[in-house]
Order: sequence, then structure tokens, then C-alpha cells
Amino acid sequence: MSQVILSSSTNYDNPVLNSWAFDVVVYFFKLVNPSYLLTYEKSDTVTSTVMAILLCFTLIKLGLFGYVLRGSLRNYKINTWLIYAWKWMFKLQTRVMYFILTSFWVNAIIEAKEGDFSLFGISQASLMFLSSFVLAVEFLMSFILENQFCYVLPTDSFLSSKNNELPLTTLFQKLIIQVFQMIFSSNPSACAWIASTIGLAFSGMREFQFIRKLPLYDFGALVLQRALLSIVASLYLTYFLYTILKETAYEAANINFLVFIWIIISLLSVKGGHENLRDKILSLICTSQKCNSAELLLHKVYATEQLKENEFKPNKKNLKYHWTHLVSNHQRIKILDIFGLSKTRSQDEFEMVTSQCSQEGVDKRVFLWFFEELAVNYPRDLMINLHTAFTYFRFSSLISRL
Repeated sequence: MSQVILSSSTNYDNPVLNSWAFDVVVYFFKLVNPSYLLTYEKSDTVTSTVMAILLCFTLIKLGLFGYVLRGSLRNYKINTWLIYAWKWMFKLQTRVMYFILTSFWVNAIIEAKEGDFSLFGISQASLMFLSSFVLAVEFLMSFILENQFCYVLPTDSFLSSKNNELPLTTLFQKLIIQVFQMIFSSNPSACAWIASTIGLAFSGMREFQFIRKLPLYDFGALVLQRALLSIVASLYLTYFLYTILKETAYEAANINFLVFIWIIISLLSVKGGHENLRDKILSLICTSQKCNSAELLLHKVYATEQLKENEFKPNKKNLKYHWTHLVSNHQRIKILDIFGLSKTRSQDEFEMVTSQCSQEGVDKRVFLWFFEELAVNYPRDLMINLHTAFTYFRFSSLISRL
């Protein structure tokens, strides 16, 4: 969002937003995007020093990546501190480092194009080429790391597993806005229209990606991700409305009006998104509806496991039946139908497993049957095959007993 707000230079002097509250918001965005704190003047040694440090940091990062990759390929021991440093660079590259580092070079290109900035006396053409090269290197590194090194299996972390579709969508959004920002730097009105429109379009894409096939996150992480997507989408929608009001010179619009509109849209979006997510999860674990993605099929298993872990059973102090207890009981009765196994597994076979195992063992046996069916129906789906193998490994003790 800071990329969109700060790229529109008309925001700072616009009477529509002449408010101390907006000044605070703009300064906060500058702290998030510190490239806008520099002046980019020819005689400014602070800017030149910062740019030199950033260039050295990019080169060190590339060298560290090559060293770790070479060590992995040749199978020799790498220094623990270097591995730890690369671990955090790997985690922060796409979400944080790319945006912060490239923002400096994008502003350098804009100022060099207008003839207002030079770095260590090199020509404007050379500075623009160097900045474009660093921008391309940072983007390619972010794309490769996010696309090729995505651990999709469940873990004990808050997210439970990693998903790269939403971060890659956001990465391309940042790049496209930066490109248009450089092209239309002399036309703030066009820059504002393009930035707000692209932001709104990519927010819609993220919403569609999220709801079409849910990331394999823990339910709590899914709720948080859903809320964050709704808040970001409402911010872009509000900014798009502000751009319309600014172009039409609507005098009644002010910062209070915009904040009020954003709060209303945000609350409605978060509430609606949460209800939609809960309904989708409940339909997955309570019905045998057909799913059009591997993630939704796998959610049947992982969401059921989380439901069992978080089930609130009635006790002497509280005789009320919590919805998790009701859904869990429904699953116990209709588990073969819910997982689509009623046609391939007989009731006698299910009763035999029930007599031999605890309820947890019965659930695991059903999960294994479900993964066996998925492996047969989707033999070329790498996601399903990977999770099938992982599930067999998790339930290896149960398989040996059976």
C-alpha cells in the first residue's frame, strides 16, 4: 500500500487530504518504504552512501547464495552462522527485502531520467542501467526462491505449510507498479490511476486464488490470511475511490470521509470473508462435495484433524453442545460418505477396523483409504502424491499394526 500512496506525489499538496492525520499516515508509509526519505540530489553524500551500501548488500547476498548453493551441491560443511544468515534472507527476500531494496533503485532511475541525481560521477545512462540491473537481479532472486524452494508439507509452525501463489502474485504486482511508476513519473495523475487500478486488480486476483483453492494453512492462519486480504483489498478500493474523487474535484471529500469509507468497507469485507471461509471449511468436512483442486481435497484430511484436536466436548460444568462437537459427531456417523469411500469400502470392512482400533485409529485408517483413492484418481498430481507419501510416513506405526 505504501508503494501506491507514495508513488502519487500529488497526495502531499492536495487540499482534499490537507490534514495532520494524513501527514502521519504518509510519514508512517515512508518509514515502511525508507527510499522516500532520501533527497536524490547530485551533491547529496547521504543518498550516495546509502545507495553504495545497498549495492554492496546485494552483491554480498548473491555471493552468499552462490556459496550455500555450491556447498549443497558438493556436499561439504557450511559455516553455521552463514546458514543462519541465509535462512533469514531466504524468508525475507520476497516479502520484505525485494520491495525495500528495489524502491531505492526505482527512485534513482526516476531522478536520473530527469537529470537530478548522479551516483559517484557516473553518467545518467550508466546509472539507469545499473539500477535496472539490480532491480532485475532482485526480482529474479525473489521469484526463483519463492517458486523453487517452497516447502508444502505440514509443519508445527503457525502456518502449518507454505504457499507461494499469493506471494508470487504480490511480487508481480510490485514489479508492474514500479515499471509504470518509472514510465509515468512525469504524469502523477496517470501514475495514480494506474497504481490504484493495478492494486485493485491484483487484490481481486489474490481473493480469487485464495477462495478457489485454500492454502494448506492451519485454520487460525487461514482466518488471519483471509482478514489481511480483505483489509488490503478494502484499502485499494478506498484509494481507487479517492482517485475518482480527486479527478472529479469533489470538494466534500476529505481525510475523515476517506477513513470512514475505508473502515466501513474493511469491516464488511472482513466479516463477509470470515463467514465465507467458515462455510467453505464446514462444507469440506461435512459433505462429499466435489473439489476442483488438490489443496481442497487435502483440506478434508487436515481440517478434520484440526477439528478433532480442537473439539469442545460437553462436561459437568458446561452441558452446552459446541459446534465443533456436533460437527465431529456428524463426521463419525457419515465419515465414509464425507470422504467419498462408501462405494469402494464396505460397511463390514469399516466395522472391522472400528472394532480393532480406537477412534483416532479409525480416522487414520479412513485418511489412508482416502489418500489411496486420490492416488488412483490423480496419478500425475505431484501435490497429492507428495502428501500421500507423507501421510503413509506419519501413520507408519498404524500401518504396521494393521
